[in-house]
Formats: sequence, structure tokens, C-alpha cells
Amino acid sequence: MIKFHRSAAIFAVCFVFLSGIVCCCGNETDKETDSVLASVNGEPVSLSDVMFETQNEEYYLVNALDKKQSAKAIYELRKKTLEEIIDRKLILAEYRKNPFPIDNQHISNALDEMAVKANCRTRSEFYEKLRNSGLSVDEFKRKVEERITVQYVIGRELYVNVNVSPKKVYEYYTAHESDFVTPDKIQLNILFLDCRKADYEAKKVNVKSRINANPSDFFSLVREYSELPGAKKGNYVLLSPVNKLRKEFQEALKGKKLNHIIGPLEIADEGVYYLMADRIIPGNKKALAEVQQDIINKLENEQRTNAYNAYVKKLRSQAIIRYMF
Repeated sequence: MIKFHRSAAIFAVCFVFLSGIVCCCGNETDKETDSVLASVNGEPVSLSDVMFETQNEEYYLVNALDKKQSAKAIYELRKKTLEEIIDRKLILAEYRKNPFPIDNQHISNALDEMAVKANCRTRSEFYEKLRNSGLSVDEFKRKVEERITVQYVIGRELYVNVNVSPKKVYEYYTAHESDFVTPDKIQLNILFLDCRKADYEAKKVNVKSRINANPSDFFSLVREYSELPGAKKGNYVLLSPVNKLRKEFQEALKGKKLNHIIGPLEIADEGVYYLMADRIIPGNKKALAEVQQDIINKLENEQRTNAYNAYVKKLRSQAIIRYMF
């Protein structure tokens, strides 16, 4: 028997609720001439079918981007959704050739959960909200049922054979060791003089003179003068992975000991830096046992994706798909 998780059903159909109910833009298909975008073995897929699933996201794209950007983003969204609808139609057609029972309770659970998300106390209240949004309750329920049916088919036909062996996990771990390594971190105290400031030259001379005369004044000078670019005033300590430091700092620190003043390091269009590293936090490598489940999840997801893509590719090769745009 197929193991069907309720959360998977909700995930599969929640898009319907999100795009069809909570969007503020109303029924956008009224503003555009509906048209057939494609046909799948003679069954049409219309613009309204696509927009039923995309209109909520389109609403946000229109408000978040300029006209040109939103037009491009909406086109790509609709194109992607069209392909997903085509795939679902092919999977449903395959299911109808050899149907198997599907527990209606999963459909009821999905509708109940969507009612809760829509702030409705009852299923009837939820259906009323659907009608007020201009949607057919029967059509909505049909789409929910189709989505859950597709998930059943995918789970039954494709995912039951997903299995990641201990050997595969170990091979992945050894081949991607760098992914499981935390690099060494270094703590730097930085005295920075901004070349854009009017008194830059005077400060540069003064700071260099005082450090040469008494290196122990470094921290006093840091508190008095330092202002790191992009940091709040008074923040002069940087904790960073060694391999993430800017190249100029990495070069300057090579072979230097902790608590040793490095500088003046002058960088064009910025100013002068003095550096002092006073702490190294050693990195570490996570053991296989720590990351084993993460690796299993990743490899299982890859297997599922590959199996799905191969399945859909096979269905498409046997189908007649025509595009009308």
C-alpha cells in the first residue's frame, strides 16, 4: 500500500488556495481575452487555466517590479505553469488507464486545512468565500482532487523505489568533503582611516607617528579614529573565515603572528588600514554521522527528481502536444 502523507497533499494543493482566494486583484482573466495556449492529446489548456494558478503571484510581481520586468517575469511564470499543467494532464491520463482507489479523506483534509488558512470556521464558509471570489466550488474541488491524484501516482509509480545505500552516502561524503568543513576564523582589530575625509592626511601622519613611537597605543587609536566601511561607528572588530577575507588582508596577514600590528596598508580610493589579529578559531570537519541524514535527504530528493523527469519525458514522447503561442 502506498504511504500517503497528509502534509504532502496540503503542499500539493495549497497553491490553489493561495492563487485563487487570497489574491487582491480579483479575476484577472476578465481583463484579458482568454485563449488556448496548448493542447495535450486534443485536450486544451487555456490562459484561464494557467492564471487560475498564477494570478496571486502575478499580482505581487506587478506591484514589486517595473512594467518591463513584471511583464517578463509573468511571461516566464505562465510558461513554467503551463508546462506543469501539461505534465499533470499526462499523469492523470496515465492514471485513468489503470485507476486505483484514492482515499477521499485526504481530499477532505486538504479542503479543511485550506478553510482554516482562509480564516473560515467551516467548510461551508470556505465555499462561500470561493463563490464570492468568482470561483466554482465544483471546479475548485476538481482541481484539488486532480492534484492529490497526481501526488498518489507519483508516489506509487516513482518514489517507492527511492533508496539510498550506505555506500552511496559514504561516496558522497568523501567526494564533497569541503562541504562539511567549517573553515578557520580570524578575529581582526582594524584601524581604518577614510581617504575621503578632509583631515585624512593629517590623521594618517599622526597615527603612523604614534604607532611607531608606542605600539601599545594601537587600541586607543582604534577607538579614537577607526571607522570601518559599512559598519556602525565604534565597530572595529571583524570576525571572518580566513578564506573569506579580502585578498589584500589575506596577503598582508601571511606569516604574521597574533597581536602583531600590520600596516599601514593603503588601498586606493579607500584609505589606510592597520590590522591586528588577536584570535584564531580553528575550523573543524563534521563527522559522517553528523551529516548522514542530510546526505540521505539530498540524494533521495535527487533520485525523486530524476525519476519524475524521466517519467514525464516518457509520457511526453508518447503524447501529441501542440503549442498555440
